[in-house]
Amino acid sequence: MSCISCPKGYAQSLHASIFCLPCLPGRFGNKTGMRECHACAIGKVSEKQNATTCSDCPAGYHQDKSGQASCLPCLPGMYGSASKLITSCYS
Repeated sequence: MSCISCPKGYAQSLHASIFCLPCLPGRFGNKTGMRECHACAIGKVSEKQNATTCSDCPAGYHQDKSGQASCLPCLPGMYGSASKLITSCYS
């Protein structure tokens, strides 16, 4: 019997485990056979588990921390530009 690699969106750090763990929101698995899921970069999020990529925050939202599941709305009078990675809002 041979081992099977975890698919994209899943990981397993334990050798010879019988199951793979899903990447949790805020993390992603972009390769098969990953031992750990990666945290989404600042300005990017993954809202659902099993993510294989992270998404940019849309205009009007931002995220200044890595490994997050959602973007934060800009405060009134502030904006986030869709033309660049949104890590903070601007006045």
